[in-house]
Amino acid sequence: MDALLRDIRHAFARLIRDRGFAAVTVVTLALGIGANTAVFSLVKAALLSPLPYGDAERLTVIWGPDTAETTHLSLQEVFNYPRETQSFVGVAGYQEYDASFTGGQEPELVRAGSATPNLFEVTRTPAMIGRTFNAGDTAGGASGVIVIAHGLWQRRFGSDPNVIGQTVQVNGRARTVIGVMPSSFKLPNDFSSLRPTEAWVPEVVNPANLGAWGSRSYSGLARLKDGVSAQTASAELPVVAERWVSAGYVRRSADGGLGNLARRVIPAQDFVTGGMRTALLILFGSVGFVLLIACANVANLQLARADVRRREVAVRAALGADRGHILRQLLTESVMLSIAGAAAGLAVAWAGLQIVITLRPANLPRIDETSLDAGVLGFTALLAIVTGILFGLLPALQLSRPDVTGVLKDGGRSGTAGRSRQLARTARCEE
Repeated sequence: MDALLRDIRHAFARLIRDRGFAAVTVVTLALGIGANTAVFSLVKAALLSPLPYGDAERLTVIWGPDTAETTHLSLQEVFNYPRETQSFVGVAGYQEYDASFTGGQEPELVRAGSATPNLFEVTRTPAMIGRTFNAGDTAGGASGVIVIAHGLWQRRFGSDPNVIGQTVQVNGRARTVIGVMPSSFKLPNDFSSLRPTEAWVPEVVNPANLGAWGSRSYSGLARLKDGVSAQTASAELPVVAERWVSAGYVRRSADGGLGNLARRVIPAQDFVTGGMRTALLILFGSVGFVLLIACANVANLQLARADVRRREVAVRAALGADRGHILRQLLTESVMLSIAGAAAGLAVAWAGLQIVITLRPANLPRIDETSLDAGVLGFTALLAIVTGILFGLLPALQLSRPDVTGVLKDGGRSGTAGRSRQLARTARCEE
């Protein structure tokens, strides 16, 4: 430990003397490390962070062939898919609408959802405060309860922990708050929406009267059984659709196909990330390449600087410093430069993320969850150490094996560049 502290003090003193070189190196590394940190934050939020559901890998979305077009199901489909397939534990549906919240505060227009009572059972997400829907909430053919999102709870109820049991007017109807969802909770459709749903009421459903097969207004969520893949579930849907066509419940499209019944099952994670998964990974690889270029440039600066340091290293070797100690000292300087570059890079990353969050690029999922959290800071620290070793290793290896006799004889007592290097420079000037 004492040896390491001495190396750090020596490296710090050396970098203070070479302020110009240190400044150029830190700026170069800050840009490379900052870009990698910012993009890693986006990748972590969109691709690596689990979705806010229990057993999230089992949650899927029932959608049409084209992901870009919104797909709606009829209530008949929502209830009959789990009955006539072997893939699903349950299927839930919800339809969105604008709800006017009044009473107690200024009126507010909130995006709400009318959901089948099993919505939170299918997502397997418990309430943060209170509870979600149960069978009793729609008993008697009516419902007067509501579950609200964390943001709405903070904004309209002032984060009141006693909100459960309070009454709120929704579209002129009194509803009792029974639960507040966690701050991370969103339905899959909400991740790409500028106005996500912030309140949910249970839909009163009569199993004997589910309405027309062609009355499609519900987004469909489905939970797969253990061991069943999305591909297997997708293969079942056309079989069921053909059965419904044969029974006369629905008609074929004009081209003889299944038309609106052409469905597939998409894992919730894939649905949320959409086509941005490949784009984000390509971007991450691109900024990694930029960092490699930055390391190469810094390594070249180190090699150019090595000519000045040969005599210093030779003197230390003549005084008894072994190669391992010299190598460790030189790498300590490189890592310290890289750590300084990483610290500046965090500022670059933060500024870049603020710009991205403000612009809110279309189709970039979970942008609001992007932050420089502990995981990102750990990535940046690891990147700094690896980067310091990467650009400092080759110059350190070259300098740690000095020709002590030749360098000292060539440099003489004056400490100026040796005669052979002076002749080389003169020759280059004359050319």
